[in-house]
Amino acid sequence: MERHKFEINEPKKFEIQEEPEKKFEITEPEKKKFLIENPGVIYMEDLYRIGPEKPMGYLPLNTLGKFSDRNEEELTKYLNERGVEVIVLEPGPDTFVFAGALFAYHPKALQKLLDTNRNILEKYNWPTSAREFVLRVASQIAEPGEIYGLIADAFGNPNRTPPHRT
Repeated sequence: MERHKFEINEPKKFEIQEEPEKKFEITEPEKKKFLIENPGVIYMEDLYRIGPEKPMGYLPLNTLGKFSDRNEEELTKYLNERGVEVIVLEPGPDTFVFAGALFAYHPKALQKLLDTNRNILEKYNWPTSAREFVLRVASQIAEPGEIYGLIADAFGNPNRTPPHRT
């Protein structure tokens, strides 16, 4: 700690020099190492980033059990508070994700995307409402093509490929 001595009768000027702001920068190798050592960060990010740029996401229930610091109820509450709707599909015939999955979507953002692409949805007889679209995505693997690309857009994937399916 720096100290200054002041004389009462002698006004003195002084300057306090602040330390330059330290910037936190991570190199690419450090980032890769961190992600390898903490794979849950990548998995949970799929749900935490849901919003206008990424209207939907999902994680298998067994992945949530391994990597989430919140249980299913806490995670649902957290996402709901951010305007994200949640659909939990238990393992079974309702989903292609054999371990069951938590699907989450931003209703306004997803509906905007669907409205913009209504002609594609109608052409392939896919639902035009956000909730029904999510349920279809959860239960049917789309063939490569226009629907496949639309699903990729819904997941916020710039490469226009849907996320890996388990």
